[in-house]
Amino acid sequence: AAKYMGGYKVARNLIANLVESMGITVPVAIHLDHGHYEDALECIEVGYTSIMFDGSHLPVEENLKLAKEVVEKAHAKGISVEAEVGTIGGEEDGIIGKGELAPIEDAKAMVETGIDFLAAGIGNIHGPYPVNWEGLDLDHLQKLTEALPGFPIVLHGGSGIPDEQIQAAIKLGVAKVNVNT
Repeated sequence: AAKYMGGYKVARNLIANLVESMGITVPVAIHLDHGHYEDALECIEVGYTSIMFDGSHLPVEENLKLAKEVVEKAHAKGISVEAEVGTIGGEEDGIIGKGELAPIEDAKAMVETGIDFLAAGIGNIHGPYPVNWEGLDLDHLQKLTEALPGFPIVLHGGSGIPDEQIQAAIKLGVAKVNVNT
């Protein structure tokens, strides 16, 4: 949405001004979701509180390299980083995913970049779920969480996933669920 509002700095300043003018006293997070590399760097520079760098559409080695660079720059400013391996089906902010399962070795390599949260393809998609959707691959999620004990996994595309599957995913280690209705 920020790109339609005049840019990331304008959006950040708008939020900061709203917080001040409304007397909001609880912490307010400003999060970039599914950002390309350049967008992530810009949001780090202007003071977002968290970044979701999405290089899942890139070759895995390039995704890992850029994620590590984002982590170094973000962590230097106290900003948390989420990154994606595998691809989450559907389209989000111009990034189109085919819905591939996240390879375990790629997930481990991504965690080694220093990220704080991992978005991993486990059969989830952005947008409406088709009637023939087979559900989350909970067996694959279990393999991921066993390979990355205690590491926070993010489930994107939460809208439309049946509650019992979301609950099962949380029991298996999902720490954050993104919804967009």
